[in-house]
Amino acid sequence: MNARSPSPAPLPPSTVRRAGGFRFSLTDALVLSAATVLTVWLWRREFVLWWALPLVLGHFFLFCNVFLVRRWLEILWALSFLVNAGLHLLQGDTGWWPVAGIQLPFTVGVVLWEILSPGYHGIGSRSAGANTARPSPSRKDPPENR
Repeated sequence: MNARSPSPAPLPPSTVRRAGGFRFSLTDALVLSAATVLTVWLWRREFVLWWALPLVLGHFFLFCNVFLVRRWLEILWALSFLVNAGLHLLQGDTGWWPVAGIQLPFTVGVVLWEILSPGYHGIGSRSAGANTARPSPSRKDPPENR
């Protein structure tokens, strides 16, 4: 922009939206492939916490690419996972079934909370496949909206 026209103010985070629907990129494919190889490698070496990588990465993919969960819900899930896994490890339980079984209601709760929110734009939403980003302001808009 030139010196005469001020740059537009950035949109507040609450008004900026991502495109709706399911997302999958080459980076996603590479990360999931690498994680699969690493998980199999850890499992074959009988590393007791081999299951943590696919469990956490799978949820991250689910939350970020399928249901487009808001960050605070992701953090809430992560905290519940750390407490859940930590308590099991303190008791000497390194199996994945108990942790995954207790974590499942947290996962379902996070996904349902997001799906039922008015701003939901993940897979299956009305905005899925549409660009839900706020359009750039036109010259007809008052200056405070630019």
